Amino acid sequence: MSDEFTRFRQMRASYDRLSPSVLNNATPVLPGYRLAKTPNRSHSMTVAKEIGAPRGVVVTPRLSWLFTGSQHHDAINTPQLFQDDYHLLNASVAVEYSW
Repeated sequence: MSDEFTRFRQMRASYDRLSPSVLNNATPVLPGYRLAKTPNRSHSMTVAKEIGAPRGVVVTPRLSWLFTGSQHHDAINTPQLFQDDYHLLNASVAVEYSW
């Protein structure tokens, strides 16, 4: 098993500082606001297995899972544009053969 499967990394994106023009306008971005389109977590995993079949056919079933944490879709963190975290699951089967 590769080290890439056992290693987890976490990044916290945030504003370092905000200019007065951003703080003092009709829709200010305030300290403590989360960056737009920056989920707090994101994880994925894929499992695949090549299976040899008769006549040189190779069948590869694959299962992929993705988790994306909650996120805001604008800089001022409008509640209506907040997206809860979600999971995606994808399954596929590839078939390879030679003529």
